[in-house]
Amino acid sequence: MAKFSIIIVAYNSERHVRQCVESLLRQDFPDYEIILIDNASKDNTSRIIDEYRGKASVKNNDQNLGFSRAVNIGIGMSRGEYALTLNPDVILENSFLSEINKGADRLDNDVGMIGVKILKNNSERVIDSTGLILSRFFRFFDRGSGEIDNGQYDRYTEILGPCAAAAVYKRRMLDDVNMDGEYFDKDFFYLIEDFDIALRARRKGWRCVYTPKAVCYHERNGSSMPYKYRQYFAFRNRYFLIIKNIEIRPGLIFYFIIYDIPRFIFLLFVNVCTLKATVEIWQLFIKMMKKRRRIMEPYKCAKR
Repeated sequence: MAKFSIIIVAYNSERHVRQCVESLLRQDFPDYEIILIDNASKDNTSRIIDEYRGKASVKNNDQNLGFSRAVNIGIGMSRGEYALTLNPDVILENSFLSEINKGADRLDNDVGMIGVKILKNNSERVIDSTGLILSRFFRFFDRGSGEIDNGQYDRYTEILGPCAAAAVYKRRMLDDVNMDGEYFDKDFFYLIEDFDIALRARRKGWRCVYTPKAVCYHERNGSSMPYKYRQYFAFRNRYFLIIKNIEIRPGLIFYFIIYDIPRFIFLLFVNVCTLKATVEIWQLFIKMMKKRRRIMEPYKCAKR
């Protein structure tokens, strides 16, 4: 069994995926396996990742299954004690895995997720993410995004969860949150699935710690998905996450009135995909409520 299983889900990623894999092959920590999954790319991504057969396990999907379903396939193929999800437009510093490994064995048993320092892929050391943040309006943000890295996030600390562009998940935690063979919720398809798994894990008593010395660089939107589709997924999946994971309280209705209704009206004018998202929210509402009932069930804290 490898210590780390690195799972890369690629879609139209020919500009980046080779650099990502090569940064893995330069790691100064040898105990890992690489799993490359192509989501039926229309460019040369599949040909590029096929070049790494022998150094990596390769899976070519017949259609674009989305990030969630594809990464679930990768987790199912993996054998590592930890699973590292990695976007194909991420480049790791050579010591990335060794820095994670230094602290992994000393973590408390209830730590199931590890976040890392993700910088934007340029020379200005602009922060992309140092973990996930959930606001009072149930908006979702990357901690420190857009700030210059001046060491303000160089402290080991507990965070809500890691950004799935480069996130480490303990296998025992993944098995604990598994629902009907799913680790990440396939209905999300793309975006906010990392918030969902983090909230579900925390509901079961798992924690996440941030490791600042593990550093990587992220291009963002390496598949060049149009903004209107990313906005559509973000809008729709936010409501999926709220339905599944957020405890109902009086303030929620207040936030909905002052934030969600005006935002919905605005998006109707600027993005026609908002209507499609709204229809899908209603179509899957009962399914999400069934998932909610299972998530909210009292749990027994297993020996970890």
